[in-house]
Amino acid sequence: MVLLDLGIDGWNVQITGTDLNDAVLQRARAGRYFQREVNRGLASTNLLRYFQRMGMEWQIKEQVRRLAQFETFDLARTSAAAANTMSSSAATF
Repeated sequence: MVLLDLGIDGWNVQITGTDLNDAVLQRARAGRYFQREVNRGLASTNLLRYFQRMGMEWQIKEQVRRLAQFETFDLARTSAAAANTMSSSAATF
């Protein structure tokens, strides 16, 4: 939302969200949030600017949704693999 406020027209921006849990990823892709969720740190001006009310939930507007993609990713496993690679590389010097 900060990027949109700064004016990113013409920029190639892609935000990637990751998680291990498919249900969490599906929820993120849907872009729907309960009132208690949007109350956690989201300014009311941004809520009204970038979301629309859908029954008991808030739906993030398409201009924000199109910037994001969501993928399954294990950060812990990838970090461990990267650390092992760096250790192996350091040992060869």
